[in-house]
Amino acid sequence: YLNRTNRSGIITAGVIGGQKQVGNYLMDCRFNKDGLIKRIRRIANRAEDITLHNLDALVLMETIDSPVDNTLVYFDPPYYNKASSLYMNHYDPLDHIGVRDGIAKLPYLWVVSYDNTEEISSLYSDFTIKEFEFKHTAYESRIGKEIMFFSDKLDLPKIKDWDPLRFKLHKKQKKKELVYI
Repeated sequence: YLNRTNRSGIITAGVIGGQKQVGNYLMDCRFNKDGLIKRIRRIANRAEDITLHNLDALVLMETIDSPVDNTLVYFDPPYYNKASSLYMNHYDPLDHIGVRDGIAKLPYLWVVSYDNTEEISSLYSDFTIKEFEFKHTAYESRIGKEIMFFSDKLDLPKIKDWDPLRFKLHKKQKKKELVYI
């Protein structure tokens, strides 16, 4: 609920539309109750296949002992720049190095996303990199620059200059297909 009703999911940013609810976008603009119920039910149907951990990335990497063959772990560490102003819990530069070192040793597939900074690009320079941009609307409208890194054994799209934001799930009757648009 808090993620859906705060500005860009940032708890300390305050309620969308302000406390008096007089802004252009009001508190319920991102809280689609029916849509969220459908998402929760779809996830619940796969509950046996999903394991959630509420752990710091450094602890999580030590926790997952023997993943199954089709395991993919997505790491979304706190941003490198401005993290202390965006998150209650953030990393210092040594923590980011620890995450990179831990990820490099993992026996399963992984993806990491970060804000696109020189420090992070340098840290992950031994891995496959994909830079991308998107419209960011927290506080002010601007172009956000992010970067993703991938484990060596992960098969990536064979599309020149692919953009991770252009993959969409299309549903036709009972068939689901991931398409690039």
